[in-house]
Amino acid sequence: SVNIGMDALGESFRRRGFKYVLFVTLIVLFGGAAGMYTLESASDVSGGFSSYGDALWWTAMLMTTLGGAYVPQTAEGRILNFILALYAFVSFGYITASLATF
Repeated sequence: SVNIGMDALGESFRRRGFKYVLFVTLIVLFGGAAGMYTLESASDVSGGFSSYGDALWWTAMLMTTLGGAYVPQTAEGRILNFILALYAFVSFGYITASLATF
C-alpha cells in the first residue's frame, strides 16, 4: 500500500516537472549566494559576509525559512533579498500545490 502511494506520488511529481523546479532552485541558491556575497561582502559593508560559505548558508536559510539573521545593507542587496524570498515563496507554493493535488 505504501509502495503504491509512493509510486503514485513520484509519477505526480514527474508530470509536474519537479526535477526542473529542483534544478532551477539549486541554480538560484548558488547564484543568489554569489550575488549576496558580491553585494554585501565584509570589506564593503559593515557586518557583511566574510566568505562565500557564509553567504551560501544565509541564502539557504532565507530560502527555507523565509528569514535570516542578517539584513542586507545595500539597496542592491535588499532587492536581491526580496527576489530570493519571492522565489522561495513561489517554489514552496508550487510544491505544496503539487502535494495537495495528489
